[in-house]
Amino acid sequence: MPRVVKHSVAALARAVVQAPRHRADVCGVAVNPTHIAGVQVLLQAWANRNPVVNLWGVGPAQVVERCRTWGVTHLSGTPTFHRLLVAEECALPGLRSLTLGGEPADEGLLARLAERFPHARRQHVYASTEAGTVLAGQGLEFSIPPEKADRVAVRDGRLWLHRSQLGEFEGAAEWYDTGDRVEPVAPGRFRIIGRERREIDVGGEKVD
Repeated sequence: MPRVVKHSVAALARAVVQAPRHRADVCGVAVNPTHIAGVQVLLQAWANRNPVVNLWGVGPAQVVERCRTWGVTHLSGTPTFHRLLVAEECALPGLRSLTLGGEPADEGLLARLAERFPHARRQHVYASTEAGTVLAGQGLEFSIPPEKADRVAVRDGRLWLHRSQLGEFEGAAEWYDTGDRVEPVAPGRFRIIGRERREIDVGGEKVD
């Protein structure tokens, strides 16, 4: 059965950045708008009064057409979505930001995105239904920012979140084991390498 998690708007908006530099953004949403990732993109757009272009469930060629027609500057999607996009061999010079999340990415994909969209900043996000957006990095590596040092931890090779980072759900303890296994790559930096549980997320959908 799906787990019911209750979030406040304030908690979901923790990762929202409201600033003059975002006033001219046009947000392309290629994730399910009813899932955590989609809701957070919509909150970011709403906070800065940005137009939102729906790309959820749209084929790659139509994605390119809509991005060009509406001048999308910020594009959020899963790694699978971005693999389909780079396969179109299209040019979208107006893109300034590409956000990936919801499933594992790899160095090859990041390299192809950099080649195809050289003017776009690439951001890799770690998020979950239980917590919303937790960490963000420019590549595949993550680090725990100082302000979250007492709320996000790596223990026994897995990522743990303090209850203050979570929504309300049945069985929530002081610390929550995400089930995501991590691998240290440098002091204070790590990669997420897999799942401890049999269940994984693919584009926000649970797969056993």
